[in-house]
Formats: sequence, C-alpha cells, structure tokens
Amino acid sequence: MFKAMAATVSCNFIEGDVFDTEFGWVSEPSQESIMQLFTNELRIELDNSLLEQLDTQEPFFVAEHGLGKIFIRGSDIGVEGRMISVNGNRVTVWTGFCQVSFG
Repeated sequence: MFKAMAATVSCNFIEGDVFDTEFGWVSEPSQESIMQLFTNELRIELDNSLLEQLDTQEPFFVAEHGLGKIFIRGSDIGVEGRMISVNGNRVTVWTGFCQVSFG
C-alpha cells in the first residue's frame, strides 16, 4: 500500500469584509485586525486526500486557526482561500491565495 506524504498549506489573506449576522455588508476590517492577521503564521498540515478535494474545485473546510475557520478550493488560477471569523454579531470574511507543498 502506498501512502503519500502529508501536505502543508500556507495562506496569504489580502483583503476582507465585515458583515452583520443578516449578511449585510458593514465595513472593511479594522487596522488592528489586519495587523493581527499579518503577524500570525497561517500554516496548516493536511492529510492525503488534499489533491482529490482540490480537483473537485468545490470549497472545503481545512482547519480552525486562532483567527477563524479556513476553507480552500482548487481553481484554474491556483488554490483560493477564505478565512471566516465570528465576533459577536459581526462576521469577517478574509480572501486570499494559498500555496500547497508536499513532504
């Protein structure tokens, strides 16, 4: 039986939006939120099914980071990522791209 090595996904989130719980757009994230995002390393270890899931080009949950839940999907332009965090009645959605490395 062949077992592939695990993958590591590193994400760079470049923009975000804040919504209320009814998904009305409220604002952009605060400068404090942006600085917190850039000072935390977003690296996730994944199991062997990563390539199969990316090939579907459907979003899937990969991990919960201290700053939110991270979802990724494969696309024609690479691996897209979203991180979603909930704080009270505010939902922040960060958008970016991820790099996948194996081994």
